[in-house]
Amino acid sequence: VRTLLAYMTVYIAVPWLLFIWSWRTLPSGFREVGVDDSERTALHNQLAKFSFWVTLSTLLGLLASRVDHVMVSHILGLTEVAVFTVAWQFIQVFPLVYNAITAVLMPKFATAPDRTALEAMLRHTVKFVSVGVLVALAYIYPSHYLIVWLFGSQYAEAMPVYMILAAGYALNIFIAPFSLVISVYNRTQLFVATGLV
Repeated sequence: VRTLLAYMTVYIAVPWLLFIWSWRTLPSGFREVGVDDSERTALHNQLAKFSFWVTLSTLLGLLASRVDHVMVSHILGLTEVAVFTVAWQFIQVFPLVYNAITAVLMPKFATAPDRTALEAMLRHTVKFVSVGVLVALAYIYPSHYLIVWLFGSQYAEAMPVYMILAAGYALNIFIAPFSLVISVYNRTQLFVATGLV
């Protein structure tokens, strides 16, 4: 119990310590910026609308990522859950790549002066992302041998599962630039629609 509490304390405290430490990088006079009541209300409404749909789509994504584990455990059994979990752990690099792309490109897309500039930026980004997706797809087949090398031959059944999941996630990286356009135009309800589909 003590070890668990220590881990939880570090898990909770570290983000707050980093936040406090990074607070000094904010511009001077940041907290004294004046906003009139009408602008404040408009900002709150926009933020509430944006946050609601983003939060809902995130919860749907979390739910969908665990439903398959539950289905596998009920339909096939716990042994297959272990196989599936190993494959699932190996594909976690792909969501990181997706999040990195969106985090880096969001400021660029948000500052596009007009629709023409945004479309040009999107076409340029899609070209580079397409090359990256092809590289990722080429990486999938040789990388699946790492499962047996790291976990042993008893997890060989995870290799085809990993390849299917990895191919899906690699293709999902291709849509990252298009999701940025949805955010720029504040149509975050489309995230929920695509999550349901």
